[in-house]
Amino acid sequence: MTTSLPSPGVAHVRGAVLTGIHAEIIEVQATVAVGAPGFAIVGVSGDDTWQVRDRVRAAVLNSGLAWPLAGITVNLGPASPFRRGCGLDLPIAVAILAAAGTVPPSAAGCVFAAELGLDGGLRPVRGIVPVLMAAAACGGHLTTVIARTTGPKPRCSPVWPALPVSRCAK
Repeated sequence: MTTSLPSPGVAHVRGAVLTGIHAEIIEVQATVAVGAPGFAIVGVSGDDTWQVRDRVRAAVLNSGLAWPLAGITVNLGPASPFRRGCGLDLPIAVAILAAAGTVPPSAAGCVFAAELGLDGGLRPVRGIVPVLMAAAACGGHLTTVIARTTGPKPRCSPVWPALPVSRCAK
């Protein structure tokens, strides 16, 4: 399912990447503009761009959500040559959906950290404790959206609020 947009939209959400044993909170910006359909990601090196684009689009569509029929550009900042892994799948998907008006603007108050399965399910990423610590260090009140696991319920302190979810459509 796709949708066309009457006017361009821009959204900003936060994601997290690991560098060694430390996490860095990054800004994920997405713009959805009227024009020829396309999907470009700036800030991911090499072949990772294709993999991220394919996973995100498949997960959104297989979740029953509408994919914008427009020109989509995603920017990851600050620039870093060492941005790898699947932990940016969820923030990229949320930023696109927010720019398209599918997700409310309140998503800007969250840090998203999860891999997306092609079926739209969320999968945990390595290093969730450093991600929670980095989100807490950002100041303000940020909730970290993470993948729900089948194991014991995560214990999160009020300093590290986390919201475990299982599907992209949630």
